[in-house]
Amino acid sequence: LAMTTYQSLSGRNGPFQCQAFVTVSQSFDVKVLMRDILLQITQPVNQPSSPSTGAGKGPMEGLLKGMETWNVVQLARILRQQLDNKRYLIVLDDIWSMNAWEGIRFSLPDSNNGSRIVVTTRIRAVAHTCCFHEYDRAYEIKPLTDCESRDLFFKRIFGSSICPEHLEDISAKILGKCGGTPLSIVSIAGLLASKPVQSKDLWEKIYSSLGSEIETNPSLDRLKKILELSYNDLPYHLKTCFLYLSIYPEDHNIRRKTILRRWIAERFVTGKRGLSVFEVAESYFDEFINRSIIQPVTTSFTGKVKTFRVHDVMLEIIVSKSIEDNFITLVGEQN
Repeated sequence: LAMTTYQSLSGRNGPFQCQAFVTVSQSFDVKVLMRDILLQITQPVNQPSSPSTGAGKGPMEGLLKGMETWNVVQLARILRQQLDNKRYLIVLDDIWSMNAWEGIRFSLPDSNNGSRIVVTTRIRAVAHTCCFHEYDRAYEIKPLTDCESRDLFFKRIFGSSICPEHLEDISAKILGKCGGTPLSIVSIAGLLASKPVQSKDLWEKIYSSLGSEIETNPSLDRLKKILELSYNDLPYHLKTCFLYLSIYPEDHNIRRKTILRRWIAERFVTGKRGLSVFEVAESYFDEFINRSIIQPVTTSFTGKVKTFRVHDVMLEIIVSKSIEDNFITLVGEQN
């Protein structure tokens, strides 16, 4: 939602002179955050860089030369100078602690000219800490309504909001397990859409595999259960490729071409009759997209995914699975 809002305000005729979208996450480095914001705000507003992927050479290249060696005080000073008296939009996505907010907020000046700072967090106390002006507001995202949940679920599977009559009852039961969480709904729908036949028996089996206790679990535990089911349903050859994504840090933007080449280099992919090894790797990647277990970040003008992310809850699951299967060894924090 934050990304959609950010992108809708981008462009030559947008209301802001400069803008940036950065992901904070649990393991944050305030210097990295400041550098990322600086790189993005120095791009022309009608050609914004991809959030959290860095930027190309901009008009302020000379000023930012040597930025990698700057300390926090230097970065904060330059950042304030670049934002001062400008109308800017900064999105700080997925803040987990008050320390993260306190570490960055003094670098964002208030020139009383309509600038906006949007913070997303799953922790209510952090949201209220970020509201230090009387006109700041904390918005708690509500679960989807039953009607919205059905629309999202059926459109993902059938391409329309109409459900076959024989699947209506079981779909209502499955949606009850999802609790109005969009990621849960899309994940289950992606799993069902991957099946060649949409039978009531198959849907009943998937419903039963979620367990009767899931509806009484907290929303995060419920989401984990559903995402774990999506992982367990993968064929063996796809599981190996998917587990490989556990080597990347949380909220990292992964390039599609890079991961395809890595799968091939690790010999997770072999050629098939009539298809090159790279084409097979692409078909594996497309299957992950179709199942909605990875999240596209940027796409080409033809609609092909260029970069993507693994949701942090799904990443937690596959890191655990990778360690359990001795697929990877985790050294220190995953950052």
